[in-house]
Amino acid sequence: MNGMIWGNVVWEEADFMSGIILVGVDNTNTALTAAEKAASLATALKTELHVVSAYGTAEAGVPRVQPGANPDQVAAVMEAHRETIAQLRDEAQDAADDVVDTLRSKFVELNAQARAIEGAPGLAIIRESRDLDAEMVVVGNRNVQGAGRILGSIATTIAREIDCDLLIVNTRKK
Repeated sequence: MNGMIWGNVVWEEADFMSGIILVGVDNTNTALTAAEKAASLATALKTELHVVSAYGTAEAGVPRVQPGANPDQVAAVMEAHRETIAQLRDEAQDAADDVVDTLRSKFVELNAQARAIEGAPGLAIIRESRDLDAEMVVVGNRNVQGAGRILGSIATTIAREIDCDLLIVNTRKK
């Protein structure tokens, strides 16, 4: 048999992925668990891993100025809004960078990139997977059970709309 064993799955050489694996992360241990599974898979299959962290401009709020504000006041409010968005983007990039650094310390041969992406996490990951023509998206299962199933979760949002394979990693402690 000329295959590879990963977990309980055996792949024949023809089944090996050659495309990009995309994993969405934030600053949580559950996201790191999903990223570690994605890195293990990417390393075993010798494919590229893209680690992304989403930031939402909605979190920055809507810039508001008082009626009758002069142009300098409007400019100051808009600049503060731009700075808030830049801070959110930087925090998302830092989160993705931190995960990639952690993964590279565990998976020496890992080929990985980190990037902040704009938008609500589920939709931003879907968009990024399409832009990259990703072969697989990996996410954790946080909030897929219980109330999250009713309210919706990132994994549920992605599962409804994704165009590629999706691996939902069990991140609950066993």
